[in-house]
Amino acid sequence: QLNIATNRVATLLSKNRVLMSSHVGIIGKNSAAFYVTVLALLKLNAVSVPISSMLSKVSMLALIKNADCVVVVADDSISEIDECG
Repeated sequence: QLNIATNRVATLLSKNRVLMSSHVGIIGKNSAAFYVTVLALLKLNAVSVPISSMLSKVSMLALIKNADCVVVVADDSISEIDECG
């Protein structure tokens, strides 16, 4: 089941511009979905950039920009972070 879930996420990520060495931000609580995403990124030879959900939106955006993330994966507890002030 883990392999199936990981392959499904890896396929979704690859359809969304995630290639080898791409940096992908992950925001959320430690959960099964978090670890499935990390494993999917490993399958794609992409780089996981864990971002604490406890940070302010401004800090999250700064980390995303500085890490050159092509995509950010976030759980349901995160509201939009694309606009800050």
